[in-house]
Amino acid sequence: KVVTPIAEHPLLNSVTQLPMMRWFMAALGQVDIARVEQDVQTLRQQNPQKTRAELTQQVIQDSTLKAAGVGLVTNIIPPVALSLMALDFAALSALQAEMLYRIAAIYELPLYEPARRGEVLAIYGLSVGGTGVLKAGLSIPEMIPVLGAVIGASSDAAILFTLGQIAARFYERKYTRTTPSGSV
Repeated sequence: KVVTPIAEHPLLNSVTQLPMMRWFMAALGQVDIARVEQDVQTLRQQNPQKTRAELTQQVIQDSTLKAAGVGLVTNIIPPVALSLMALDFAALSALQAEMLYRIAAIYELPLYEPARRGEVLAIYGLSVGGTGVLKAGLSIPEMIPVLGAVIGASSDAAILFTLGQIAARFYERKYTRTTPSGSV
């Protein structure tokens, strides 16, 4: 409830049109909810036999592959890798927020509810510390040609995969607590 007025403020929304501000809005849980709902609906239609847990793993895998691609692209040219660290962080933030919203949608939680934004912010906060430590520790190895691209891709993928697994457990438990039958 505290974050929603900030994230929806018109001045802040106009500032987010600037490059590198998408990560800030993603951190506040600002994603295209209509697109997320449509994506999840399409995913369900294409995979009617899959359970919520299986659909969630598919979303995590898709997001992990995208994160690996971001890590590869932002680390492909070692001297430029350091200057692209902010772009890498921004792209990861947006991928994280969208992945979390997709997982919440799979578990049929209302995406417009302010609690979703708070959950994204809380889960995002957990990942920021780990991401910062991991990326800082790998900044020198990422400068090594070829190895840097591999390290960048694998570290971004690992970060998103781990966050996805945490979110999957969180939303599955939340779903089973709010569903009368308690079945998934």
